[in-house]
Amino acid sequence: MRNPEKETELGKLPGVILLALDVTNPAQVKEIVGKAIALGPIDVVFNNAGYGMAGPLEAFSEEQILRMVNTNMLGTIRITKAFCSFLPRT
Repeated sequence: MRNPEKETELGKLPGVILLALDVTNPAQVKEIVGKAIALGPIDVVFNNAGYGMAGPLEAFSEEQILRMVNTNMLGTIRITKAFCSFLPRT
């Protein structure tokens, strides 16, 4: 979660640990996933970072589009790959 200190409900649930993470930062993804794995067994990863933009496509700058792709698509891929890298190989 980008700002877990702002969350008021989820962190109160038993067994739920919130960690600060920006999915667009590959180094931070590896660091935080390592910390999460070190805390103990993981049952669920909420891998749903993302946002949308409204308006005509031609009005968006390339920077805006790349930022959205980096968050919505690459962020999900980074998280999945990082957690999978800790799975035992068979």
